[in-house]
Amino acid sequence: MEPERLRREFGRLSRVPVTEGLVERARVREVEPLQPSWKRRAIVVVVAIAIFAVAAGFAWSALRPSPRAGGRGAEGSHARTLPTGELLEPMTEQEQAEIFAFRSVAATGLMDPFGKRSFGFTYADDTERTTSGWRIGFAAMDCEPRQTATGLGFTCAGLSGEDPELGNPMTDTYVTVALQDGIWAVVAIEGNMLEEEQDRLLGYSLAQDQEPSHWEFPSIGVWRNEQGRTTGIDLVALWVGPFPTQAKGSLCDVHSLDAGGGDLGSVKLFYEEPPDRAFERAGWLIGTGLDNAPEQMTAAVAQCHQYTGAGWEVVSDPELVLQDGVVVGARARLEWHGDEGLTSPAVCHVEVFDDTGAVVWENSARIEASWPPPRPDDYPYHREVFIPTRADTGSADDRVSEFGCRSL
Repeated sequence: MEPERLRREFGRLSRVPVTEGLVERARVREVEPLQPSWKRRAIVVVVAIAIFAVAAGFAWSALRPSPRAGGRGAEGSHARTLPTGELLEPMTEQEQAEIFAFRSVAATGLMDPFGKRSFGFTYADDTERTTSGWRIGFAAMDCEPRQTATGLGFTCAGLSGEDPELGNPMTDTYVTVALQDGIWAVVAIEGNMLEEEQDRLLGYSLAQDQEPSHWEFPSIGVWRNEQGRTTGIDLVALWVGPFPTQAKGSLCDVHSLDAGGGDLGSVKLFYEEPPDRAFERAGWLIGTGLDNAPEQMTAAVAQCHQYTGAGWEVVSDPELVLQDGVVVGARARLEWHGDEGLTSPAVCHVEVFDDTGAVVWENSARIEASWPPPRPDDYPYHREVFIPTRADTGSADDRVSEFGCRSL
């Protein structure tokens, strides 16, 4: 069954706008826990710990850099909140064009994470307006897994060579899309795309639509072992929405499908935070093994929506942490009030005041999502957060009188 038909039969998927990105694989590095490395004294404290839901709900093999840097953009003047609680943000026509171009390549089967010939984005910002519409660059790549001395190697190599400076596949294919009477369509193709591939893509169309900002994974590769059993999947990411964004991340549910497109049930549930940097908007991969995939599974589809649920909440009085009699940070206990079966990362902020109301020190720390994912039977989930003092913390005596907390 064709990818587009699978999408229609299973339901609406989530999506993402693109100008930059790269399809390849790398391991996510776990963030090392922050250690109390700075030793300073403090006094009366009012601790403010802010929790922001910001990342994936389970460990991935992913191209996407981690941890992220940068901040959210200001909410657009015409952005509005829907009755569902989701934020609907306006997009430029260029952003819409890039999203549609990405979807069209994926929907016609030309963005296969395991394919001998596949197409993805590079880091180049090469979208341009032409008399025909919007001309958007892609890179033709070979993503077929290869046998190595230590096993199978999963990587994508540009068919037109590699950029000598960045080491990335070079843009060698251009897809031109145009909007007419509320319909987006592929109107021209140039470059390293075979005639058969062009025939599949040329003329592909979708109705223009307004959607809450969210992630989507419009192309999912299914890996099967020598016995024909599905053992893992790779999901190609696309951000549907403007950048920067004020929206929250997305909750995604991956379902397995049989050869006829029948739904075999959920195989993975996860949360993905919104992009923080331009090149995070599209083209990177999420890869994960599947230990108990249904025997009949031959394909997968992801349903994603903007997450509007609860997250981490502070459930204890924050306290100062001393080492050798010197304040080295603050800690508090957190409780997860969001959906069962997953957690998100969080950013916590602490401000410590003296008895005159002056800030003695402040700092932030990021905590990662729980791994392995928590068991639903343990809900609500708990964890502790520690925020160290900073190098520029001023000294003070160690009299402590009261604590207070507020969510930012």
